[in-house]
Amino acid sequence: MALGSLRQREIVLGALGNLPQATMATDDEVLRAIDRWKLFASGLGYIDAHLLASAALTPGTALWTRDKRLHVVAVRLGFDAGLN
Repeated sequence: MALGSLRQREIVLGALGNLPQATMATDDEVLRAIDRWKLFASGLGYIDAHLLASAALTPGTALWTRDKRLHVVAVRLGFDAGLN
């Protein structure tokens, strides 16, 4: 978002900076998650897999996305925020 055109840029980026942060998955954890959850050939990218792996490491974390493929996998894994 920081690279986009935002109204009230400083306010928006400040508010985003105050949100709780998920635990960031390591590359090894992401690769293990890809195999464990059979994410290969699913149409997801590495960043999508990284989001899912990080969500798994952070209790109570849910994903809210408009990306259809990521949403399908988030629902299957129980990480969907249920806001779509």
